Amino acid sequence: MILAVVAISAISGKNKNTASSTESTPVVTESAASQAESVTQEPGAAEESTESAAQEQSAVVESSDADSTEEAAESTADGSSTASESSPAGSANAGEANGGSQNKPAYTYDEDNDSAGAENYLYTVQYNNTEVRLDRYFGPEDETMVIPEIIDGLPVTSIGEKCFEDHTYIKKLVLPETLEAIYYRAFYGCSNLVEMNIPASLTHVGGWSFAHCGFVNVIFPDTFDALDYGAFYGCNNLETVVLPAAVDWFGENTFRMCPKLISVTMPAENPEINAKAFEPDTDVTIIGIPGSYTEKYAKGMGLKFEAYTGG
Repeated sequence: MILAVVAISAISGKNKNTASSTESTPVVTESAASQAESVTQEPGAAEESTESAAQEQSAVVESSDADSTEEAAESTADGSSTASESSPAGSANAGEANGGSQNKPAYTYDEDNDSAGAENYLYTVQYNNTEVRLDRYFGPEDETMVIPEIIDGLPVTSIGEKCFEDHTYIKKLVLPETLEAIYYRAFYGCSNLVEMNIPASLTHVGGWSFAHCGFVNVIFPDTFDALDYGAFYGCNNLETVVLPAAVDWFGENTFRMCPKLISVTMPAENPEINAKAFEPDTDVTIIGIPGSYTEKYAKGMGLKFEAYTGG
């Protein structure tokens, strides 16, 4: 294998067949899916944000009405969950947390040590040769997309901005247990994407990451803590989202233009919720802590409120 560059912020590409895959097991199974409508255009012209600069941080971790500007903010952590298309059993079930970075094995840079499929990516080796960010996918148009876990002997910890944007052939996504962040518009416009596992290591979903995707039910694990602007904007089939208490900020357009949305569980004590995070005066039920700002927000926006009774 020839490695083009190996350095902080240096972009590399694989050009070889590699070893056996270390793919993670999907938590959710897909049944016959109603496909989401393909996306044509996002409201707001200023979608080219400062996301790429933010991605260079070691942290792991994004709104727009007709004239809003999408922004990206990325920060560090770890988490686990799942998303799927609906049917009788179409809801996602959270996977077990693996302890995040505390349980990470030791990695050694080795350009000949790759998971299967690594040759299909442009990628960046980051932070003193300790981890990998995927930048672009140019491989086969597989309905099931298995993200590699190891490239150059290092863990794949993030999926960079627009890495899979408008790859409408993807129906199922298998994420590795090393993944910590999904950045700006990484899967934007993947309208047929209806199923994915969410590993315990994942803690951040960047702005517009899953806008215009086909999910019906999404459940994040307790270890997840950051959901950015417009993350699920325009998901035409989305019905339910369950978030942990650690997610206490909801940016503009996070759940707007989701015509089938039934409920969002957000048990943070007093979260900050943008006035344009939800469509006002709809049948959406927000499930949260009684007496919290969540309840006040729901009433002020003309939404239903239900007391959170989970642990």
